[in-house]
Amino acid sequence: QRLIADLKQVKVDAQLIAIKAGAKTGSVVAMVDKEGRRALYVHPGANGLLDRTDIALDYLSQAQVVHMSAFVGEKQLRCQREVARALAPGAKLSFAPGALYARRGLEALTPILKRTLILFLNRKELKELTGADLEASAERCLQAGCQTVVVTLGKGLRRGKRTCCCLVAQPD
Repeated sequence: QRLIADLKQVKVDAQLIAIKAGAKTGSVVAMVDKEGRRALYVHPGANGLLDRTDIALDYLSQAQVVHMSAFVGEKQLRCQREVARALAPGAKLSFAPGALYARRGLEALTPILKRTLILFLNRKELKELTGADLEASAERCLQAGCQTVVVTLGKGLRRGKRTCCCLVAQPD
């Protein structure tokens, strides 16, 4: 309830957030070492109970952009595939599969990638997703149907103490 109140305070429409009685909110603990390598420990909580009946597809299809990221369970991935297929043609989809979904491979994500306007992942996730080098991996994602692949490369352009670099691939 506190999270929903916070969303409402910043004018997010929270009326269709599904509440699973007795389930705790999902959480992630992120750890980063001195070299910038990270480990995420996920407790899915109520997110692990999400299913297609929780998704108001008519409402979602009115959005200009719908963003999806990874869940832990197979049931939720099936739900996301179904939502991606059923979204109204005018709704654009952005997708950040993360390491959890990248491990499943390109074939498992293709039903979502077919509808994806912008795919966001890091270099390691892209390699895990396709098994190929950077350029070939981006090309495979484009061939799977997404329109733009955005890859964070890690060390690159210096901005203060942080480093960042990004490759954006689009079809010719």
